[in-house]
Order: sequence, then structure tokens, then C-alpha cells
Amino acid sequence: MIQHLRTILWHNRAEPNSDSCSLFQTASEVQLKGSALLIADGQPARVTYRVVCGLDWATRSVDVETWIGDHEGYAALRVDGEGRWWRGADPLAGLDGLIDVDLAFTPATNTLAIRRLNLVEGASGQITAVWVHFPSLAITPFPQRYTRTGPDRYVFESLRDDFRAELRVDEHGMITDYEGLWQQIAAT
Repeated sequence: MIQHLRTILWHNRAEPNSDSCSLFQTASEVQLKGSALLIADGQPARVTYRVVCGLDWATRSVDVETWIGDHEGYAALRVDGEGRWWRGADPLAGLDGLIDVDLAFTPATNTLAIRRLNLVEGASGQITAVWVHFPSLAITPFPQRYTRTGPDRYVFESLRDDFRAELRVDEHGMITDYEGLWQQIAAT
């Protein structure tokens, strides 16, 4: 049986983008399913995504479908039992052993690292996520750090540049406010 935990609608303060994502749980996995409406290279864009994780919040699969202007794109990523990442039938070099995925166009995937790290207040955790760029859907490693600063607050830091933002979350670890970018405007 699938249990609906939360659905959130976000609006991006910096750009005219919106994203809606639902969090589900079954007896053996957690899923994020979402749809974003964005502007990419001056064109309207629609993105649908699905991320499947184990109950330990480790990523198992990622599916992203884009429609930008008149062009369709797709990325299907899988993690095998030995921690190797695959895009379709092709192995992805340099990602072996990585656990988290970070989709560039949504705040939804911050939930995965926040839940998996399960930090106590004052603690930090450093990860390298599999970064899915937008709009290209190119895949690269992305080192980052999360620091829990309060019961519902984290600081996210990119370890490849100087980007830093405060994140506020709900009881499910889903973003309610991503400093300067995403803000929850509705939730169930």
C-alpha cells in the first residue's frame, strides 16, 4: 500500500518557476514525484520527475522527462546493488558509491540528503550528490554540506563554489523555504 505523506507547491522568488512535488512511502521505499513549470533558455519548459529511494533514503532510481520549447529530453538513472550509477544501459563513470541525487530544477531532492543524514542540531554532514543539470540533463558529481542549525533549519553549502542558503523544512524534511529561491505556497 502506498501512503501519501505530503504534497507541496513551490514558487521560485528569483524566476517565474513553479514546482509541485508529492512524497509517498510504501513498505519498502520512498518516492518523490513532481512536475515543474520553468523557463529554460527563454522558452517554456515542463519537467516531470520521479525519484525512488530505499527506506534508508538512498537513491535507487531517477526518471526525468523534459519538454523545452519543441524539444523533448529524458534521463533514466539507476543505481545497482554495488553502488554503480547507470543512465539507461550506459554506466556513469566517477559516480560509484554516491548515494544522493540532486535535481537542479527543484528543491525536492534536498529532502533526500536531509532525511538520510538525520543530523542532530549543530551537526554537519558532507555528501557528494549525483547532480542532474538543467536544462541539459548532464550528470556530474556535486560536493555539498548540510548543517542543522535548528529543529526545522539547515544551511546548505556548495563545496565547489561559494553558494550558501538557509533551508527551512516541515516535519517530513521537505523544504518550506529555500533562502532567496523557493518558497512553499501551498501544502497538503
